[in-house]
Amino acid sequence: MKPGSPQDTRLLHLRAAAQRVGNTLASHPAISAILVFGSVAHGQVDEFSDVDLLLACRSAVPPVAERKAILNEIGSGWQFDRQNEGSLFRVVDEDGHVAGVLVSVHYQTVPWIDAVLDAVLERGAITTEQMPFRPYTVPALLQRAWVLLDRDGDVARWCEASRNYPSLLQANILRHFVPDLRTHVDELKRTAERDLG
Repeated sequence: MKPGSPQDTRLLHLRAAAQRVGNTLASHPAISAILVFGSVAHGQVDEFSDVDLLLACRSAVPPVAERKAILNEIGSGWQFDRQNEGSLFRVVDEDGHVAGVLVSVHYQTVPWIDAVLDAVLERGAITTEQMPFRPYTVPALLQRAWVLLDRDGDVARWCEASRNYPSLLQANILRHFVPDLRTHVDELKRTAERDLG
């Protein structure tokens, strides 16, 4: 991305909005860490990019009344308290606009992230009780995030623990997904032969 290009200008605008939200939310004592993930963190934005933030809460997600008071100070149009048990994001406050930018704020707790990472990194889990769908994506999200706040050092600890992709996890992913891949490749071959033959 060239400095001064439309994408660079857009990235700077999106990052400024993310920083504004992060700075405001950082004052809440329940928040241990604030991370930006997705295209804004990676620096690859387009006209459809928005801001996605993950707030790691020390032990519990702040009550909706507190979140409303904070977010309504800096933005508008928020939809509050969409519960997502068993998801990477326990609670989602989304579709708020800050400085003309669409922002989604996702919440999870430090103990929950610890448990998912332990299952994935230590036991090679490709599904967990806490997060049945693709928990093995959590280490990459943490590694690629733009960290706005790491008050208690949790993000640094998580990134250090997930720096190397565990061989047991690699083996479990291959064991689980290669048979599906083979089935789909065989189906593609049969379809191609039928359509061409």
